[in-house]
Amino acid sequence: MAAESIKSRVEQMGPLGLVDHFYQKLGVFYSHGDFDAINLIAQWLKAPSRYILHQRHYKFWALLLTQSWYLALLIGSIWQLFTQRKHLISTAMLSLVLLGLTAFHVLIWEVEPRYALPLLPIIMLLGCEGWSTMPALALNFKRRLAVSWVLMLGALVGMLNLMQMSKKVTVNQISIAMQGNGAYFTPNTLSVKNRYHFVVRLHGEQSNQLVLHTKSKNRVTIVVKHQGSVLKRVTGQAEKVQQINYRAVHAKQLNVTIINHGKTPALYGSGLLHFSNDTGAITKQPQMTMQWNVNRVFKPKNPTQKIKLTPNKSIAAMTGLFLVLVLVSIWYRPADELNQRKRV
Repeated sequence: MAAESIKSRVEQMGPLGLVDHFYQKLGVFYSHGDFDAINLIAQWLKAPSRYILHQRHYKFWALLLTQSWYLALLIGSIWQLFTQRKHLISTAMLSLVLLGLTAFHVLIWEVEPRYALPLLPIIMLLGCEGWSTMPALALNFKRRLAVSWVLMLGALVGMLNLMQMSKKVTVNQISIAMQGNGAYFTPNTLSVKNRYHFVVRLHGEQSNQLVLHTKSKNRVTIVVKHQGSVLKRVTGQAEKVQQINYRAVHAKQLNVTIINHGKTPALYGSGLLHFSNDTGAITKQPQMTMQWNVNRVFKPKNPTQKIKLTPNKSIAAMTGLFLVLVLVSIWYRPADELNQRKRV
């Protein structure tokens, strides 16, 4: 099946499409400066609520910062590889690791940003060595002024591009949370004979949709409560009411009850959990846990209205802060450096 799938896709893409495909995979492999390390997976039971509430924004700006460092390391690595005159055997070995892992994930296997993480120590080693051996460029007043204007122009272009991207990308739904065992688990079934109650733990982020997973035909009633009040009560066939929409609410937890009106058990998708969903402590006996997803679905009053990823004022503020930090690093000169220049 895998061979037939690969063969059909190669025939469908053609030579140019295959080259473009490899180019896009190469971009995924080498473009992420954070290597997906800042992502919290669903198994995180405890984390600062402020970070979880705004993690999408934090991840975006952290990625831009890490990409800047990563780009500098890549430039230094390229300089070092082209100018290396000593320790050629060691450099050749590191180069083979770079080429081999890249070729494997880009040309042969699947690619994810985290798959490039083994290359980070090599890139850091070569990058730091490259920048230390790169000829020093003395920045006098005119050069500092020229670099500052270039950076200001680049920041302006980048800010406008971010604003344009924020307008173009339409957000229909955001995943808020899922059950504690994440997405990689052996699918199982949980039998609801009469009544089953479980708690959906959130972090105060706004949500308005709960999704369960079942193919049962049983007639059930699902009740979603928040702080004792009923947000939504639905009754019907289990497979037809597995998506429960309720009014938008900022909740730290939701209490969900499933009542089975059928004579046979209603089977819901679940997974085997080997730790407590509350504390994260390993349990002596594994327990079955309901599979669920909580989303925030955007329903604008005007169908033509688009939800922006990030407000323009936030993009302008963060771009301005980034520009100020870079300009300070260019123009700041310690007192001992000034005194040394005066003595010379």
